[in-house]
Amino acid sequence: MSIYRWKGRIQEEEEYALNIKTTTTLVKKVTEKLLELHSYETPCIVSYNIDYGSKEYLKWISEETI
Repeated sequence: MSIYRWKGRIQEEEEYALNIKTTTTLVKKVTEKLLELHSYETPCIVSYNIDYGSKEYLKWISEETI
């Protein structure tokens, strides 16, 4: 359950978080697609930089994202 203020009113909605793994170079493309597909006027889309991660995992992300 998510409780938030939207346009001056308190809203309660069932929401789901989506975690998308991609590379820095693809963040803009992924964001544009999410904005196109999402039903919300202002969806929560954020990007986090990876300061550290296992070499094998980061290699996998790099190899599997196009």
